[in-house]
Amino acid sequence: MTCEELATQLASPAGAGLSGFSHASSYAATTVGAKLKQRVSPRDAPFGAAGDNVTDDHAALQAAIDHCVATGSILDLTGGAYVSGQQLVYTGACDTLCDATGRIRFTNPSSCGILLDLGHAALAEIRLPQLFSPAIAADYSIPGYSASGGPYDPNSRVGTAVHIKGGNRLHFHIHYVLGWAAGVRVEATPDAVSANIRISAGVIDFCTRGFSIAADQAGSNAVSEIEFHANTIWAKYPINLDPTNCIITGVSIDIAGGTYINERDGCTIYQDCVDASKMGNVLIRSPRNASGWGADSPAGTPTDLINPFLGGRASSNGHLSDGNATVGYWNANFCRFELGPIMNAVGGAGASGVPAAGNTIRIRDAGRNEVEMLFTRNVAVSAVATTTTAGEVNYNGGVGGAQYARQILCSAALPALPPLNGSALYYVYHQLISAGMTKQIRVTPFGSSLSDQGLVVWAMDDGAVENRRIKVQIVNPSSTRTAMAGIVYFWLEIG
Repeated sequence: MTCEELATQLASPAGAGLSGFSHASSYAATTVGAKLKQRVSPRDAPFGAAGDNVTDDHAALQAAIDHCVATGSILDLTGGAYVSGQQLVYTGACDTLCDATGRIRFTNPSSCGILLDLGHAALAEIRLPQLFSPAIAADYSIPGYSASGGPYDPNSRVGTAVHIKGGNRLHFHIHYVLGWAAGVRVEATPDAVSANIRISAGVIDFCTRGFSIAADQAGSNAVSEIEFHANTIWAKYPINLDPTNCIITGVSIDIAGGTYINERDGCTIYQDCVDASKMGNVLIRSPRNASGWGADSPAGTPTDLINPFLGGRASSNGHLSDGNATVGYWNANFCRFELGPIMNAVGGAGASGVPAAGNTIRIRDAGRNEVEMLFTRNVAVSAVATTTTAGEVNYNGGVGGAQYARQILCSAALPALPPLNGSALYYVYHQLISAGMTKQIRVTPFGSSLSDQGLVVWAMDDGAVENRRIKVQIVNPSSTRTAMAGIVYFWLEIG
């Protein structure tokens, strides 16, 4: 074979298979071609994706995915601005590489996003590119939108950016998603459990639901041992959990940067189910939350927006008198929440340092759960005035409505009490009190207004009788004198 003939063969499509490859002098024999086939790009032959942000590359993308799932090759989505006119589907797990230079823009509202229908597939790391919904323009922007203005329509958000069905012992990383009905959704099916999955996301932006766990089919298996981390979620429901058709347990969710809500009836953490037995052992941490109008909010964002931390479709104790946040009540057991202050909203830290009864951000009913409000013990400068009139309506009316902190300063307008255990009854309404779990209430006098008169104060969780209610009684045990009328102060600490 002449040098010219050899050069011709090496330059042919089969030429890479004629050249040896090694990292060192001692090696298992292989070729450059075999080495290159271990990592597949949709732009390689025979797939031939353009990656130019114009050409519909769906067929090439899907063919590359199918090839890698079938052969165990690594799919490389690094670089390229792909366009897809249909949903992309993984029918099994394959290691996928990508960095922030990879982008896929979907154009069909009825078929979009990435579905990972994994069944029992396991042991893979899948790093996905930036994903833009059909609501997003070719320059990766929201049409017509600009900070504090623009006609962006939240109803244009469609599809699920990353839909994970089944799978076990997997690790997902998602760089950025924009403009979806659901950013990341984990789903169990009747045939497969979604378990032992770690998901990390950069930013989930302008979505209806940020991170969601659910099952579409009745009788589905559990979603368990899920670990989710994100920097920032901007959505109507940043965290949405729906155990209607499955069991959700052993879930850890950590939003490090914060959650942002710019829509009415939104909720930081929403449980879309009325059956409390379907979910438990969930830990959610969101140390910074924003609700309401901000410098980068869409046009029409209400300046008086009020949203709860926790909410759901279930009623609590038969009471639905909270007119400020009407999405419902949290209804699950043995969960723990570590929540930071709400910013920007009426009564929140960014708008006012003194949340007032009737406009504070709601925790609603915590039931058999632990809710920890970070960075705060008592948020009121002035004491919460107790009420002698029972009824949850006082909570929204501004009388007897306690803030969300576990320790609150209260005042009571005390009449003259007769001797020998004459008493007066008062009520305080607090978000953490419900029929779900009785909480210990500790009382500590403030100042000398009670001790100087020899008065005794006790308090009890009365949520099983009346939603959110703490019952407080002040007693005069003296047999020789009558307490004088006046304002007395005391601390209530919710255990």
